[in-house]
Amino acid sequence: MTLYAANGTTVLATATTDANGNYSFPGQIPGNYVVGVAPPAGYQHVSSTDATPGNGLTSVTITTTAITDINFGIERPPVSNSQTQTIGSPTSAVIPAGTISQDVEGSDPEDGSLGNANTIVITQLPTNAVVLYNGLAVTLNQQITGFDPSLLSYSDIASGTTSIVFNYTFIDAAGLQGVPATYTVNWTTPLPLTLLHFVALPNECNEILLKWAIADAIGFDRFEVEESRDGASYQKIAILQYTDNVTSYVYKQTNPAPGKHYYRLKMLDIDSRYSYSRVLPVMIDCKNKDIEVFPNPTNSRITIRELSDGDQIQLLTPEGRILTTREVKGHQVEIDLTAYTNGTYYINLIDRDRKKKYWTKVIKVK
Repeated sequence: MTLYAANGTTVLATATTDANGNYSFPGQIPGNYVVGVAPPAGYQHVSSTDATPGNGLTSVTITTTAITDINFGIERPPVSNSQTQTIGSPTSAVIPAGTISQDVEGSDPEDGSLGNANTIVITQLPTNAVVLYNGLAVTLNQQITGFDPSLLSYSDIASGTTSIVFNYTFIDAAGLQGVPATYTVNWTTPLPLTLLHFVALPNECNEILLKWAIADAIGFDRFEVEESRDGASYQKIAILQYTDNVTSYVYKQTNPAPGKHYYRLKMLDIDSRYSYSRVLPVMIDCKNKDIEVFPNPTNSRITIRELSDGDQIQLLTPEGRILTTREVKGHQVEIDLTAYTNGTYYINLIDRDRKKKYWTKVIKVK
């Protein structure tokens, strides 16, 4: 314990607490002082009678009568235990509720054993899946009281995954959080293959082009292309068989109906396990069929005409990576390709409502 002058920095006296936590600074004259506590190793500030727990300092005023009971709260934070459960390999990119049964566990020097009935905080989310609790996506630093592992579920599990990990910690009765521990769900056989990229591009009014690339295709069987008009109900429109050592695939849907389309890939292993790609929306709007892109091929610049003010033009690589974005002011845009290597690029038109309306190829030559 330290007694400071009113400025909080000039040390006037020090003392060490006894076995019961008592201390005293005898013989002080009336005036304003600051009392501070330096917790032993492993302890943290929790509170003081004057509600200044942040730095262990409390201001006091001594009059002609000695004062007592300038109390501080310090304690050790809870300890969380890493937990692991091994399950059977998922048959899709989802682990449903009711699959997980592993409890959370820990201890607290002051509160004793900790478990599902106590409050936990999710301190880190996985990067290869979405964690849900009671049907809702878990958010970073979300608190859960009365943890029930059967309410855990997972969606959007990445292809090639064999485990999912999030971090959690307990909050004790004094509000302290401990060092996070891991909560792991694992299995032996990875979900089929790794999807490197997946793009969907409208080609004017006549065609929608789906392109994707894969890796780690071990024991893989086929792709099923699924389409939806409402983003909820999907139908299979094509099957593409996997070919050994072929990593890039293309599917063209010709003469699609005007309006919005949604596409996803169902990727199936030879043992019928499967996972889904993310969903890609595409807008077909034949009002844009008069758009001009010239010169094409080009060795320097291209001009895009018959646009609307507020449209957005994107230049993309064949893999769907955006190289540059231009806002339309007026009815045309010019894009300089001089700095890019020779090859094929793509132009996306996105309207002011940020819907993709048009797509075409551009060839860069010497």
